[in-house]
Amino acid sequence: RGPGARCSAMASTSMATGPARATSLARSSLPRARCASSAVTATRAARIPRSSHRTSRAHRAGLRGDLLWMRAGATDGAEEPRSTVTPVEDVAPDADEPAGGIVGWWRDYNARAKDMASQIKALGLAGFTAYGIFNTAYYTLAFTTAWSIRSVPSNIGIAATWRIAGEVMALVWAGSQVTKLARAGMALALAPKIDGFMNQWSEKWGKSKEFIFVGITLGCFLGSAAFFAVLIVLKAQFA
Repeated sequence: RGPGARCSAMASTSMATGPARATSLARSSLPRARCASSAVTATRAARIPRSSHRTSRAHRAGLRGDLLWMRAGATDGAEEPRSTVTPVEDVAPDADEPAGGIVGWWRDYNARAKDMASQIKALGLAGFTAYGIFNTAYYTLAFTTAWSIRSVPSNIGIAATWRIAGEVMALVWAGSQVTKLARAGMALALAPKIDGFMNQWSEKWGKSKEFIFVGITLGCFLGSAAFFAVLIVLKAQFA
């Protein structure tokens, strides 16, 4: 018999005993509550459609099938199911992180050179004039040294000699990129004195500082160009 029938039988028996069995009825209240709960559970289970039982059974059967397939794949060498976990991609290194070796040294060198260039620019005409003077001195000294070492074949003509001089000047320019920091530092140190001289010349000659700056710049450029030309022609004639 079901839980509801058993509970009904217990209730009828308890009512037939009368007041003399009051104590035993009190003691049997807990089993009757359990029976009532079981009856409610049985009633709810009876109301659940059979399709849900079929669905749960089908689900359990599917789980059993997946488990059996995984075991069979492990023994028969079948392809393992792919993981659904998204792989973590490697994080790219930060662009601001300093690199080591020559690359890091060159990056730091350029950063310092740019900082000094901004300081020279802040000094105005005096800073540009001082840097131009040191540039002229470097190129004159470096080209003279490199040109004296460079051998030129005899009887190659003036045009070929100028072409070789261009190659030498390219090497001198590459060297200027390495010595840029030193020249910028010396220009920063010399700029206050250059500014004092430019002020004195401006008062003495009655010219503006811009005029003096243009005169010094043209003098450095034309003087070094003329000196280079003399060296190239002499080597072309007496090589």
